[in-house]
Amino acid sequence: MERNPPRHDPPVRLSRDIAVVLAAKFAALALLYAMFFGPAQRVAVDSGAIEARLIGSPNGGATDRVQR
Repeated sequence: MERNPPRHDPPVRLSRDIAVVLAAKFAALALLYAMFFGPAQRVAVDSGAIEARLIGSPNGGATDRVQR
């Protein structure tokens, strides 16, 4: 009885498998990016808020502290 040598998959199948895995990873990364960094997750910023943050409030931020 003759034994057949182990059969190896052709390189085409390996290339296809690698391409499928890479495509799945890319799709997962795109989904995660859209969920956590997409336009719906961005904070709306207006010019007044930027000015108050950079220059400071007119009263020097006294409203944030407790006056004694």
